[in-house]
Amino acid sequence: MAGYKVTPATTGDAYLIADRAREADVVELAAVGATPLDCLLRGLLNSPEAFTGWIDDEPVCMFGVSAISVLTGYGAPWMVGTDAIDRHAISFAKGSKDVIDGMLSHWDHLTNYVDARNKRAIRWLKFLGFRVDEPVPYGLHGEPFHQFEMRCGNV
Repeated sequence: MAGYKVTPATTGDAYLIADRAREADVVELAAVGATPLDCLLRGLLNSPEAFTGWIDDEPVCMFGVSAISVLTGYGAPWMVGTDAIDRHAISFAKGSKDVIDGMLSHWDHLTNYVDARNKRAIRWLKFLGFRVDEPVPYGLHGEPFHQFEMRCGNV
């Protein structure tokens, strides 16, 4: 089984991931008026730490946590993935658990929104232990999005 490794993200990684972004991520980001490259470059700028996930030397995702409130420990986790995630689903899922543990060692509360059409992402978030709320209108045209969240100690 391929091993999942994480390295500090670079601008070059952002371009690699953006060029290979999953269709579901492209659609989700378009619903909020962004492109994968916009999201990744903004994430690099606004996250104290951002990372690139690799399996067999292939970039599978870039992710991080943007600060909502450093004082209260609220952060917004974000990720843009590639189709390689599906080819390496088990390694990715197992590696993701460790990543969430790492995030919760720095943030007390993680929350963000996911497009209701992105069923794989919703399933993955639930697998990781996030609470996923009922959809609400969100984005440029009020598409249905689920808020998801996890508090330190929920894992």
